[in-house]
Amino acid sequence: MVYREFRPDQRLQPFVECGWLLSGSATPSIRVMPDGCVDVFVTAQGDVMIAGPANTFYDLPAGDQDILAGLRLRPGAAAAVIGCPANEFRDMRVHLDSAFGVAGSRIAESLLGATTPAQRMSMLAGAGRNWRSRPDTPISHT
Repeated sequence: MVYREFRPDQRLQPFVECGWLLSGSATPSIRVMPDGCVDVFVTAQGDVMIAGPANTFYDLPAGDQDILAGLRLRPGAAAAVIGCPANEFRDMRVHLDSAFGVAGSRIAESLLGATTPAQRMSMLAGAGRNWRSRPDTPISHT
């Protein structure tokens, strides 16, 4: 398994701590340990998710050919980026379209069309530049 972090685009630096890629897991899932961070990421299955701060670990499905890409938000930045405080979705993983409605669905669809990890990361960062406003729908806790 290879994990790499990237410095965010200068326009995202006030809100995003880093971009990251995770690839080549030898196991069917990856154990994510609690770190108090909020991440926006693309799963191995192509779902675009917001992971709230966690109090306990969770297992994320993965595979040896799968690449996960994400943005780790800075502490306190969730309200500015997602439109609600991070504690509203503690220990949850929420689909992006639950937070951003139709706009979230469009972002997810475009990310699925990315053919390389670099494209996926670039598109995720590009979408992040547009998230700094209140979402059009409240987060549904699924």
